[in-house]
Amino acid sequence: MFAPRRLPDLAGAAERALAVLGWPSYGRCSIFRGSHILGELPLGLSCAEVLRHLGWMRMALMMHGPEGLVQQRVAAAVEGIPVEIRDRFVPVKASVHLGPESIYQVEDDVVLLGRTRLSVRFYGYGTPLNWIECRRLILEHPEILAVKALFEEQIGPLQLAVTWSG
Repeated sequence: MFAPRRLPDLAGAAERALAVLGWPSYGRCSIFRGSHILGELPLGLSCAEVLRHLGWMRMALMMHGPEGLVQQRVAAAVEGIPVEIRDRFVPVKASVHLGPESIYQVEDDVVLLGRTRLSVRFYGYGTPLNWIECRRLILEHPEILAVKALFEEQIGPLQLAVTWSG
């Protein structure tokens, strides 16, 4: 899920996303330029403090929060997709990304889905046997849409995307 528009209070939106996830704070924060890690920020910073450390071309990846109800709901929903479609793929972890980035879907062609400064991601390991059908089932799943609505209550309109790498 990602915010498709500029958020006037990015730090506040990130704090509310962490609250929906049930995280008191982030577990680790890395600063990236592209795909290269430039460094780690100390634990215990607020989202506003994290943003003060970032330049316009950098991104903080706030991840490895404690497992909670939201991650369990997403995992259970995807586990309900037939194994012939999803293979062993189940998104069991969550992360919050801060800073400018582009969200792409890569299959036969690369498609830009949107640009954002805040995204909430659920991810796991492996890829489905049938990416197209698995993506469709995830995007239409009532529980996934309910989780999206939880975040939208706190952050505002979000776009839902399903991508894989690997």
